[in-house]
Amino acid sequence: MAKLQEGYKVFEYNGKRYGVPEDMPEDEAEQVIKEQFLSEEKDEEPALPPSFGAAGREGKTRVSSERTVDPETESEGFMQEIAEGTAAGIIKAGQGLGELIALPSDYFFDTDYANKIQEESEALQEYLGLDPVGVPGQLAEVAAQFILPGGLAAKAAVRLSRLGRLDRAARQGRASIGGPTRILSKGERRLLLAQQAGAATVADIMVTSDGTASIGDFVEVDQH
Repeated sequence: MAKLQEGYKVFEYNGKRYGVPEDMPEDEAEQVIKEQFLSEEKDEEPALPPSFGAAGREGKTRVSSERTVDPETESEGFMQEIAEGTAAGIIKAGQGLGELIALPSDYFFDTDYANKIQEESEALQEYLGLDPVGVPGQLAEVAAQFILPGGLAAKAAVRLSRLGRLDRAARQGRASIGGPTRILSKGERRLLLAQQAGAATVADIMVTSDGTASIGDFVEVDQH
């Protein structure tokens, strides 16, 4: 211990030595030192185990009583990854649609809505802990962001187009609008398929979020 200043004495507490004024009573000196201890304990962050609560200090997640994983690199379970991938895909689809709507404003009026939408989308995914890993999670994300909207758009094209209504009427055995029921010709069926493909493509373009150029971006192929 360093040399005490004049007028101070050594007071030992909890195995440590402190310098206190010579005229300070021992009970008062003990109280002052205790208050200092309490203040130091409040300032210190408590040490938590890696799997404390839902996620530990190191970002680990407990998936069973005997196993913890890093959710950014390890699977938390098949169903968990499917659920996370689906939710992440839906959020990204909404992000893509929002960015598309914001594009004219950002282009003509120099606003920054698209970037704000992307930031909010990423913040929401982080808040919800959506970090799907592995093939199941990635496939679920692709399905929710691209395949589901594309399929709905293709179905809408069938319902709204004349050829689609004619085909449905023929399949159901009832009269179609504007004439008797008849089976579509090969050329008409190809045109209907082209309409469905076009609608699905437009839908996929609309929900493509920033940083995701195509469905292929979800698939990482190891070429080592």
